[in-house]
Amino acid sequence: MKGRNVFVTLLVMTLALLASPMWAQSNITTGEVLGTVKDAEGGVLPGSTVELRNVDTGLVRRAVTNAQGAFRFEFVPVGTYEIRAELSGFRPEVKQGIAVSLGTSVRVEFTLNVGTLAEEVTVTAAAPLVETTRPDVANAVGEIQIANLPLNGRDFLDFIALTPQSTVDDLGRAHIGGMRGIQNNFNIDGANAQSSFFGEERGGTRPAFTFSQGAIKEFQVIPSSYNVQFGNASGGIINAITKSGTNDFKLEGWYYFRDESMMEDFKKPPAATVAPQKRAFEQHQFGLSVGGPFIKDKLHYFLSYDGQRLDRPLALEFRNFPAGREADFEAKTGLRLADESFRTITQTNDDDVILGKLDWQVSSSLLATFRHNYSNYEGQNATSDSITTGVSNNGLERNKFNSSVLNLNAVLGGN
Repeated sequence: MKGRNVFVTLLVMTLALLASPMWAQSNITTGEVLGTVKDAEGGVLPGSTVELRNVDTGLVRRAVTNAQGAFRFEFVPVGTYEIRAELSGFRPEVKQGIAVSLGTSVRVEFTLNVGTLAEEVTVTAAAPLVETTRPDVANAVGEIQIANLPLNGRDFLDFIALTPQSTVDDLGRAHIGGMRGIQNNFNIDGANAQSSFFGEERGGTRPAFTFSQGAIKEFQVIPSSYNVQFGNASGGIINAITKSGTNDFKLEGWYYFRDESMMEDFKKPPAATVAPQKRAFEQHQFGLSVGGPFIKDKLHYFLSYDGQRLDRPLALEFRNFPAGREADFEAKTGLRLADESFRTITQTNDDDVILGKLDWQVSSSLLATFRHNYSNYEGQNATSDSITTGVSNNGLERNKFNSSVLNLNAVLGGN
């Protein structure tokens, strides 16, 4: 037993050293629970034992109230909890349905009445209406919204438009509080995911998505008054976390299809001399996710795959081309004008995204999480969307993106 404790201690110290650059940001993936324990007359009860248990994963943490009867659980993983408070000579009280969301501080108050430990009182908690314990103004998009609201494209970042002071432009870049996209900061699972040059999520805007909608648990948009844990932005903060496995096996699958029969007829663009040729439009989006326990209450897994196959027409035409200059164009470029313009080509946007995640509850005070995300994008004729360019001014686009995050959630002290 002693050898096992030494091994776990060495493992924690090693991982802590490897993860040290991220300590300052570690709590952006969690919430906290705090409150007080009092008797029926309103007097505080120091020395009370408070136990917090995640009803989905079995994670358990314990705290003892201080001289003011207060307790605090920091770095609490997002989820639904049951909290129990007890003290010798009093009836224990259990609060059920305590929802901890990303970046929130949930206050839970206990009132213990005189009695025995065998007489337990259970209360179903109501969610607080207003967040009053944090200085930042955050707008959350939760798991139910992400799973059920219709979204063309399955890029979870499009949900940013649901939050106040936010909009998404035609290129998929978010503008928050009237600021440019390059002034935002993206965080996923506690790690920076910002492409500062383009002002977008790392991995590019040409891929349909770099993280599957089915893999995102929830995210928040913070337009101003950031907490000190955030930075590197003068616009907004987009802070997201991915799903984790639970004690229950869960399987989800999806398939979406669109073609030209579901769209309006092609029309001749303004100032164009010819209408684009009728060309098939097809979009297939498909995938699945699965999660569950390797070891109940200890080790959980989550896997997701999301794919897209998209073919769409692009009508090309050199507008206002000077009459009689065709030969000059061909002599200088070496290209046939008839091959370059007045044609409809097919653009593709094919994307495959795979995410895997492991959560290991090493002990009641240590939770280790590892997540890897892989995105593979390929687009034929995807270099340019301009209809006034030529066929040769296009090509094959490829983008492969890997992202790995190791997160250690360690509680090293008491309240």
